[in-house]
Amino acid sequence: MRNFNIIDIETFNENGRFVPYCICVILNEKRISIYGSEVIKRLIEMFEKLKINETFYAHNLTFDGSIIIENMGTTGKLKGIFFKSNIYEITIWTKNFKVVLKCSYKMFPLSLKKIGQLIKEKEKIEFPHEFAKKENLYYIGDKPRNEKIKDWNFKKEVIDYCFNDCEITKKMLEKVTRSMNIQEKEIFLQSRSISSLSLNTFKKKFNNFNLETKMDIDKDEMIRNGFYGGRCEVFGNRYADEKIFHFDFSGMYAEIMKEEFFFNNIEIEKSNEISEGGFYKVDLVSDNMDIPVLPFKEKKDGKLIFPNGRWTGTYWYEELKLFEKEGGVVDKIHYKIKLKNKEKIFEKFVENYNVLRNESEVENVFWKLFINSIYGRLGMGPNFEETLLIQDEEEYKKIRKEKEILKESIINKIKIITIEKEKKIDTVESNVSIAAQITSKARIKLFKAFKEVIKNEGRILYTDTDSIFAAFKKNVLWEKHGEVYWDGNKVDTVIDDAIFALPKGYALLIKKKEIVKIKGFRRNSISFHEFEKTFKNNNELTLKEINFKKSNFSLKFEEIEKKIQLNSYDKRVFDKDKNKTKALVIKTNNNFDPT
Repeated sequence: MRNFNIIDIETFNENGRFVPYCICVILNEKRISIYGSEVIKRLIEMFEKLKINETFYAHNLTFDGSIIIENMGTTGKLKGIFFKSNIYEITIWTKNFKVVLKCSYKMFPLSLKKIGQLIKEKEKIEFPHEFAKKENLYYIGDKPRNEKIKDWNFKKEVIDYCFNDCEITKKMLEKVTRSMNIQEKEIFLQSRSISSLSLNTFKKKFNNFNLETKMDIDKDEMIRNGFYGGRCEVFGNRYADEKIFHFDFSGMYAEIMKEEFFFNNIEIEKSNEISEGGFYKVDLVSDNMDIPVLPFKEKKDGKLIFPNGRWTGTYWYEELKLFEKEGGVVDKIHYKIKLKNKEKIFEKFVENYNVLRNESEVENVFWKLFINSIYGRLGMGPNFEETLLIQDEEEYKKIRKEKEILKESIINKIKIITIEKEKKIDTVESNVSIAAQITSKARIKLFKAFKEVIKNEGRILYTDTDSIFAAFKKNVLWEKHGEVYWDGNKVDTVIDDAIFALPKGYALLIKKKEIVKIKGFRRNSISFHEFEKTFKNNNELTLKEINFKKSNFSLKFEEIEKKIQLNSYDKRVFDKDKNKTKALVIKTNNNFDPT
């Protein structure tokens, strides 16, 4: 396999604008650095001079690609592959060179810091980014934060730091492809994301049962109504006499994918009972379940809740069977969406790539993501838009005249526009029936784990898709409750203290180490004590963060004031003491249509 070429760009903040000042490139094993002013133009000149015809990987092409577009000048033509404000690929060319830039983050969606920790032999370097300013580019003197180090050379440190990031990216790509055969490597090189890699590999090597990966859009719409995500809920907080324990399912989705699935030959038929092999549109009644079984997606904001009450929805038959077993009532069946075939369609795929997870830590994480990514890719909805990158002014005027532009950004005289796709979409490049079955089976597995914990005198506090936090008045370490095993060898099984406030908003104490997560905020942006105080006193949390804002591929620094109410949980209802929550109740009219 040919060598991986890598590119990385360093920038500083000048009045809110990103200014590139260092580029490091690994090209056919040679290290090349460009430093100082107009580094993007000098990069293009280097491509031109050396007549480069290569592919390069950048670990955040949405950032680096936007910097290149903004600063490349008028030399060279440009085209790109964009999706929802993300850059997947850019091609730059003249008559003398052609360079393709691809995003390694899309192939392995972890930060370089985390990847470096997995690789170990090449970890990310700490660097004083706040010192990066125009006036400091050629600074030699005392090292920032450490005055004892004399003759510290900023330029050298930046180049070393930038090359280190390049080398982490290169080692990662080498490690995750070293076990691939020639066919798999070619698929890797042709793919632009780990989800497309996973699906394309399955289609070319393992689709022995001819699973359809295209679906008529009308069938997609019906089944998509029964496609719900993972369960993330707060059920309560511990009482003073309770101990907290944590459990993660290991490879939940990989294990589920080895089961039998129904697929292909989709038909709509009338039915008087819930039987195997189909999705059902039904009217439901759920009364007084402490932990309701079925999900419901609110139309207003897409929020996923698990309520009691009366409503109409579309569900996979296994989840409806569990719902009835727990006391729910299927009041009316409107129709069944039947899938005729039944096979273990992913079993060989999963078993083949599960073996590679044993090679190293980085490969363990990569192949786990690879296996899980296929169901997400199969669940992708139709895309009615396309984004175009236009350099020619006459072409731009023509499009403006003939089409409605939905979004537009002009960077360095380059127009990036989003329009509706020209051709009417009749099919979707996915199969939502499989994705919906997998997520349904995952919710069932999680619910059954809840029941085992409760049967063994536990109280569920929090869950997020494939993990459980539970409270007990006894020590359950080393006990097995169904599939739940409270493993004393894991450092995060016993939780010293915890506060659960929101989905993906909680604070943990584990062996005196604090972990504070709040969606939309930096990890550990406040202390455990501050989180607890803010939550219990119903205060608003306000934090200022320096972020970069991305709007239509235009980047700039911003100081953002973020606010959140930690007591704003709206998927269930907290009691007065915030130790328990109860399910919401959906109120409906006589036709079972949610209001």
